[in-house]
Amino acid sequence: MESKTDIIFDDEEGELVNWKVTDGAYVSADSILLIYDTKNAEKKSLKTSTAGVVAIDTTIKKGKVSMFD
Repeated sequence: MESKTDIIFDDEEGELVNWKVTDGAYVSADSILLIYDTKNAEKKSLKTSTAGVVAIDTTIKKGKVSMFD
């Protein structure tokens, strides 16, 4: 049975610094997916809520990032 989880990153003033995973990588729950800067120049991380294989959507649109298959 296939399931999918969408990760929503909606920090309006945030800026992606770097990905900590690659497409096709397996991650466990609570793994760091990416690092970003807030509007206050504070570095924060976005963590997974579940385990699975990462599928990075290269056509990312603001407001939605599909991460797991």
